[in-house]
This record gives sequence, structure tokens and C-alpha cells, in this order.
Amino acid sequence: MKNIICAIDYSSCSIVALKYICELSKKMNTSIFVINVYNNSALGSLLEIPNILLDEVVQEKKTLKLKTFCLEHFGDSCKNLNLNYKAIQHNSIISAINIWSLKFNADLVVVGMKGVHKFKDFFIGNTTKSLIEKSVCPILAVPESNIQKKVNTIVYATDFEEADIFAIKNLVEFAKFFNSTIKIIHIAKTIEKDCSDKMEWFKELVLQHTNYKNLEFKVLFSEDILNTIHNYLEENNADILAMLERKKPDFLNKIIYIDLVKTFEAFSNIPLICYNTKNSIFTK
Repeated sequence: MKNIICAIDYSSCSIVALKYICELSKKMNTSIFVINVYNNSALGSLLEIPNILLDEVVQEKKTLKLKTFCLEHFGDSCKNLNLNYKAIQHNSIISAINIWSLKFNADLVVVGMKGVHKFKDFFIGNTTKSLIEKSVCPILAVPESNIQKKVNTIVYATDFEEADIFAIKNLVEFAKFFNSTIKIIHIAKTIEKDCSDKMEWFKELVLQHTNYKNLEFKVLFSEDILNTIHNYLEENNADILAMLERKKPDFLNKIIYIDLVKTFEAFSNIPLICYNTKNSIFTK
């Protein structure tokens, strides 16, 4: 994991996200590309200035603003980090992040997310949800309330899919920097008796793709998926929850479907790593 994008919008939650990934990067030795996406189309027509000239001037000023803003909030604490700044003019935040994720060869995109009461309105049908669903990179969403800077325990929720194996393999590369324990869990309805056997089968598949030692596998039986995961996270002092965004039409009736909005509301105090099958890790 060499390159990370952190997208900020000057909000308090994006500051928390940048502080979080900057602290983690001290152990990761990665390059962080801090970006801000803006739409400047209206200004060009208003001022009747040639678009190319205007774009260059505005982009330069906005990049300087971005750098100044970050240095004001972090000061000397980030001077030894490999930070790069880029203001990007585009009419779509999602498209801009994806374009520059590919240009920067990014391994991870970091964003901030608002608190539980504000986040639902922001999330449904808007930027963060779309980014999770369409991003070419895994997304690390950091809640505004997050105060932890450690990554001792990561919980990954699986449904025994092939895509889970690729996601876990990628997650291992992140966990290695911190020697984190990855606890791979599956929530099964009580009536499903064969899930323990499935987990053993899945464990064998995972271990064929990685020799990382700090992996644990567990099946939890419950009809209440969200509360079961919530309790498990608290009992195990989890620092990050990781999951695969799924689009199966029948998945609501299966074992571990988790609505993303409810998940963010329930676990709004710890960061969430989200994978989707559009991520480049699934096509490499």
C-alpha cells in the first residue's frame, strides 16, 4: 500500500479523516494525496475570461488554499509526511476521485463522515454512498466522532463469497503495517446448522491466498444482525469494521445483509472500510 487519497471539503469531519490517516501513515510510509474537488463552471461564464486561463489561475489558488488549510490544522506534526495537494475542477466529485485515484495509482480513498444525526440525510443517495458503490478503490470512511488512532483489531464481516477473499487479501496488506488482528465473522440465523462447516471451508480458501498469522474466524448465531455485530465490536474493542458492499437481489433474505445506512448509524464511532467489486483490486 503506497498511495492514499484523502478527499476533503474543509468540513470538521474531513479534518478528522485527514488527521486519522496522517497518524496512521507514520507507520505505513505512504504518500498521501490530499484533494479537494470544486466546480468552477459558473465563474467562467460570469467573468467572460477564457476558460483555460481561468482554470489554471483558480486551480493554483485553490491548491494553495488547500495546502495552507492543512498546514494550519497540522503544523509540524505532518512535516515529515509525504503529503501532496491537488485542487481538482470537475462537475462530479465521484468521477474526479475515480479519475485521480487511477492517475495516482491509489490503494485507498479516505473520506470523513458526519455524525449519526446528520449523516443519514447526507448519506442516502449522495456523495459517500455513491462513492462506496462506484469507487475504483476501497473506501475508508472516518466518523467525525472518531478519536482512536490505533489499529489493533479489525473486524471483517463475510458471507463466504469469492469477492470476500480478495477483499480480505487486500485488508491484510493494510493490517500488516500495524500487526493488527483481523477477526473474520459471519452472522448466521440460528436455524442454519452448516455455517460452522462453511466457515472452515472459507478459512481454508483464505489461507490459500495469504500466510498472515493474525487471522481469526468465528460464526455468530443470531436473528438480530446489527446488534450482534455492534456487541461483537464493543466486546473485542474493534478499531475498524470492514465489509463488502453487495448488490445481490436476493441478499436481503440471506445471512449477513447489512444496510449501509443502518450500519453507519449503528457504528458511527469507528472507521469503516468498504469494498465493492468495482474496486481495481478485483480486476488485477
